[in-house]
Amino acid sequence: MTTRLSSAPLRVAIIGTGGCALTHHMEMGALEKEGRCQVVATCDPFVNPAELPAGVTPGIPFYSDYREMLDDLAGDLDCVTVPTPIPLHAEMHQKAVECGVPCYLEKPPTLDPDVLQDMLEVEEKADSATFVGFGFIHEAERRAVKERLLQGEFGALRRVTFLGLCPRNDQYYRRTYWAGRLLNRDGTLLLDSPFGNGLSHFVHAALFWSGDEGLWHWGTPKKVRAELFRAHQIEGADTFFVECLTGGGIPVRIVTSHACHPGMPRVEQVVCERATIEISHSENHVRVLWQNGTTESIERPVRFPYRENFRWYFDYLTGKNDRPLTRLEDSLPLVHLHAMAYASSGEIHPVPESSLERISWKRSPCPAIRNLESMAERFLAGGQMPSGQGMNIPHPGIWVEADAMASVPELLRAGIRNPADGALACPV
Repeated sequence: MTTRLSSAPLRVAIIGTGGCALTHHMEMGALEKEGRCQVVATCDPFVNPAELPAGVTPGIPFYSDYREMLDDLAGDLDCVTVPTPIPLHAEMHQKAVECGVPCYLEKPPTLDPDVLQDMLEVEEKADSATFVGFGFIHEAERRAVKERLLQGEFGALRRVTFLGLCPRNDQYYRRTYWAGRLLNRDGTLLLDSPFGNGLSHFVHAALFWSGDEGLWHWGTPKKVRAELFRAHQIEGADTFFVECLTGGGIPVRIVTSHACHPGMPRVEQVVCERATIEISHSENHVRVLWQNGTTESIERPVRFPYRENFRWYFDYLTGKNDRPLTRLEDSLPLVHLHAMAYASSGEIHPVPESSLERISWKRSPCPAIRNLESMAERFLAGGQMPSGQGMNIPHPGIWVEADAMASVPELLRAGIRNPADGALACPV
């Protein structure tokens, strides 16, 4: 079965009506006004169709089951978007492929390397490549700077870093059953974390910078060391210190945390022989800091990432672009790096009360790790892990290679305990 792919407004179905799905509805509404698409159906098993949120197109066909929707409309759909909880992505992607409907899949596709491999096997049967909805790669300025990097203008690439400190309160971890969890209800891997989910756009972008085999290449992690920490009362980790060496030998160092003060930085750096490329997400510029003391500033216009991603995918489906910005296979480096970080850390280290401040963020309690920013900056500049900066943990992170990923599922299932019992200090 194939879809109608045409240059007329593309016929789109959206799975879900709340949360991220509501954003999809609202952004598609803006694109409908441009004549780019028409939302022709939606579904949600938990919503009364008479009480749809504002932003959902009134009067469109409504289903309680996405499978029924795809079966009914497959021959008349150009695209389905999947802005649903991560554990549902694989089955929904498979159903879309079986029905011959191109799939826009929210990030991350999964955080289980084995599940991603299964999804890639399903993808081989797809008529059109799936688009994975990571942000930032839609920025033309970013892609232009990477082209200059590949051409050698900035000299040899030395390292790539990202510092992402973004607080999340207790309410954030209570919003859904899978938030902050390592395992799903059926025992499958979830691994929800700031590194793999909340701030994964930036991790994906760091690997994009380190991909040295062409513009559409993401650095492949060959060796990884990491230390993972827990400040919130959750099952998983809320703070990651991760270093990897890519296939090209480039160090990529990343710190992400949801246990910090508000207003902390989110900064990408690409350190090269003759210049450092810096993107601070508190401003709308790419800055090239040349070794000779001059600074080049490249404007990054404010854009709506969802809308830009949808535009790109529509142009791919109608033949104007030759590929999605991020395909399923382009997610492999991030998913593998994330899993290897758990294997390297060996356990999630509880942050002692003496190293925490208790703050309020958005009117809900939030822990903040003391001196986190300075500790992160030392790590990003010189590779000094928290265990080497006075953080007393029993087992510092070790270097691991890709085969260590295979140990993660059984280690988790052997060590995990129900957080309702208060047993939160689980091994990995």
